[in-house]
Amino acid sequence: TYTLVNSANCPVLAFTPEPTVTTISYSFNNTVAGPIVYEIDLFTAGNVFVTSQTVTNPGLVTVSGTFSGLIGGTSYYVVVKATVNGHTQVCPQDFINTLPYPCAAPTAVSAVGYVY
Repeated sequence: TYTLVNSANCPVLAFTPEPTVTTISYSFNNTVAGPIVYEIDLFTAGNVFVTSQTVTNPGLVTVSGTFSGLIGGTSYYVVVKATVNGHTQVCPQDFINTLPYPCAAPTAVSAVGYVY
């Protein structure tokens, strides 16, 4: 006999809307009707933990969230963990970058006319 302890498939993450300089938004469809806990972890590409969000028993809906206060022009990755009946499945990493900081407008610059 076999005992199936965690039947949750890893969700397919979508990063929508597109990331900004300081935010990364995500969403995925929950396909588990019964009790499930999702932990969505954010790390820098250098494997430094940044923050986590938890969603418990969302129902058959689209799960979404936003990580904010991030650093522009930085590579991150998201790991989703799905826990069913006390057994956790760790899903593969999904990489994403925040947008770089925009260039600052020049200051203390004057226009000088040239005569040719």
